[in-house]
Parts: sequence; C-alpha cells; structure tokens
Amino acid sequence: MKKDNLIKIMVVDDNERMREVIKDSLSAIPCSIIECSNGQDAIDRYTHSLPDWVVMDVMMKPMNGIAALSEIKKDHPEAKIIMVTNAVHDEISEASFKAGATAFVMKESLFQIPDLILKKYTL
Repeated sequence: MKKDNLIKIMVVDDNERMREVIKDSLSAIPCSIIECSNGQDAIDRYTHSLPDWVVMDVMMKPMNGIAALSEIKKDHPEAKIIMVTNAVHDEISEASFKAGATAFVMKESLFQIPDLILKKYTL
C-alpha cells in the first residue's frame, strides 16, 4: 500500500443516496473518497485526482457509466474500474468488460467491493 496507507477511490453515481451507500460499503478499508455525480464529472476529474480505483454506476445521466469508462480507459488504460448496477442484463456486464472494466458488481452485493479492491491492490 502507499505510504499514507489510504487507497484513493472515486465513487461515481448520479444518486447522492447511492453514493453514500457505496461509501459505507468501503468503510472497512483505509481509503479516501472522491465523489462524482455523473460520468462526465468522473472523466473531468480522473486525470487530476488519479484514483487507485473507481466504483461507477452503469445507469447515469447525462453520460452513462460505460461511456465514461471507455473515455477514462482511452487516456488511462491502467485504470481499475468496478462497475455497479441494479440491472440484471448480460449485455450490460459484457459491455462493461468490453470497455475495460476490472470487475462488475450488482448493487445488492456492494459488500464484495472491499475484498475485490484489497485482493487486486496487493497483486
């Protein structure tokens, strides 16, 4: 881990309450949180903040998470991005991985995110 022992995580969701839920799910790991309210905000802030991880909702307006994921990966192919959604469609997970997602998690399983981050962070 870094010297300050904090993993920098960008949480991207257009629903403020859901951002709070995602942040709560991350409370078990030492992290600092950067909040973004939509995909365009995440793209704009990624280069400046260079988070270790991004946890991003798929269904957002005006720009959805898969489009934002694709844009971030163009300039930062090393970006580690976990996509989250309530929608149960194989096409969504396939599109997420095709765009470069590191992982895909259903919102009902947010508790899995800290383990994903810690396992992949130490690799």
